[in-house]
Amino acid sequence: MTEILNYFDDLREQIMNKEKWDRDRFHVFDYEAGTGKSRNSKQYIGEMTKVYFYRVLYVQRFIRDNELNQTVALINEHAGREVALAFTGDDTKSNKRKNQAKEAQILCISQRMFSEICRGNHPELIDNRNTLIIDEYPDLLEKIAVSERDIGYLWFIQYKYRNESIETLAQMLKDKFSECNNKMNQDRANQMVYIDFHEPEYVVIKSQLPDIIESISDKSDKILLSRMLQIVSNGCFLYEKKLHTFDNQFKFKMLDNNIILDANGFDYRYSLSNKFHIRHQPKSYEYSSSIFYHYDVKTSKTELSRQINLHEQAIEKISLNTNERTLFITDKDNKAQLEEKIVDFLSSTGMDDEEIATAINENFKVDYFGNIIGVNSYREFENVVVLKTPNFDYLTYALTYLFYKRIDNKPVEDVCVFRHEEVESIRKSAVAGEIYQGIKRINRDNSRQAKMYVFTTNQDAVDLILQQLPGIQYKKVMMNVNKRKNEPIKKKTKFEEQVEIVKATILIAISEGRESIQKKEIRDKLGEIDKGNFSRIIKACQSFMESQGCKNEWQKIILK
Repeated sequence: MTEILNYFDDLREQIMNKEKWDRDRFHVFDYEAGTGKSRNSKQYIGEMTKVYFYRVLYVQRFIRDNELNQTVALINEHAGREVALAFTGDDTKSNKRKNQAKEAQILCISQRMFSEICRGNHPELIDNRNTLIIDEYPDLLEKIAVSERDIGYLWFIQYKYRNESIETLAQMLKDKFSECNNKMNQDRANQMVYIDFHEPEYVVIKSQLPDIIESISDKSDKILLSRMLQIVSNGCFLYEKKLHTFDNQFKFKMLDNNIILDANGFDYRYSLSNKFHIRHQPKSYEYSSSIFYHYDVKTSKTELSRQINLHEQAIEKISLNTNERTLFITDKDNKAQLEEKIVDFLSSTGMDDEEIATAINENFKVDYFGNIIGVNSYREFENVVVLKTPNFDYLTYALTYLFYKRIDNKPVEDVCVFRHEEVESIRKSAVAGEIYQGIKRINRDNSRQAKMYVFTTNQDAVDLILQQLPGIQYKKVMMNVNKRKNEPIKKKTKFEEQVEIVKATILIAISEGRESIQKKEIRDKLGEIDKGNFSRIIKACQSFMESQGCKNEWQKIILK
């Protein structure tokens, strides 16, 4: 391993030396996962307070499991006194706590709170601060969608308020929607058509809409018109009979000195904007004693639903050792089934129920993408098995591309699914990043001979991961699994899609360690304009919320 005393010198210098500060760019330090970049950054912040009164905003991804308070304790330990304070969403309700946050030399918050700051809320939290340190990539993308039905609803709003500009907007959007939709034939089914609304009539509407929105009292109408303003201001993609864009209220807030700590320095999103300057760091570990087994088999969500015996074959292929600790990573939907297959395997070896329970408790764990990042409880494990390719929906990758192109005022192109070069680079690096972070949950200090089993056909993502593991032994294995006969996939109704969005929003809030989530926040995510329908959606989620230990209250949902 690289001499650790010198390994973080660049980071220490960036924090301490004012001459190195850069107010125009984030300096991205891509220290290798497991080397202690977060721990060392907190040490340097604490030590800095003994010499300078530089004021720091420290941003980390999660507040679950008391992580934010642990950050505060470590900084204070190295400072030799109380200089750091944790501040969460609940603290925004207390004037006393807000005043304490303003006074604190070091303020520690979650990435969610940072997103609120980037939206223009809580400006007092960054006033008179010098240094911003963010642990892991800060994702500010909030998706917005408008349907043909939404456009039609504009005429009802126009009727309510007797506003000709709203009627003009409705007609222009209807014509634009129909014009672009008619151009999309079967050959362009996988095409996202970009619409930029550069015509003079849209320029007039863009200037009028903010005042119109301000004058309207109904919250649902405000939300819908705000979404329309985002569509015509940012431009959008026409895809799957909807207009899609991002929420441009989220803008990166920067201070005199801006730092991001991210082992995924290969993330292509950092290449999309001049706001990021990647400070590549040498690899610290050498992996020649470990083996990376790549099983070439399709493991997307769709493919997993069609496969019959992937889990059994995987357990057989890896020759599961009951005396070694193994972490399995899949998706949330397949977690329970995989756990059952592991129990079946252990039972087949002759173990009784008590022995199986002990083995499951000590040596075999199943976790899932969306929950795994930042988890350190598997650091002593020898083996990791990745049984899912962690794809997001393709629209997320395309809107990320649009988000950064618009930030730097660069031209935007139509996006052909799986064929657009830049969007594909975003997708492949995102998949690689998720898998890399997953496999680095084990053997954190690289002191063991580790075995990494990755089941995916995404060779580009695997190649990116291998670059992060110098010296690793790589073995590729072709694999066939039994599949169910192709059956027509039943398309979800809009109501079912909305229920899934609510469930996903609640799970994200739980993973962030939040105590509650306001129903208004959920409703804004849905863009739901009918109060009765929103109530039905929440009611449909009742059994799910109970299974997660959540409680449905009047204006919010209490999380476990």
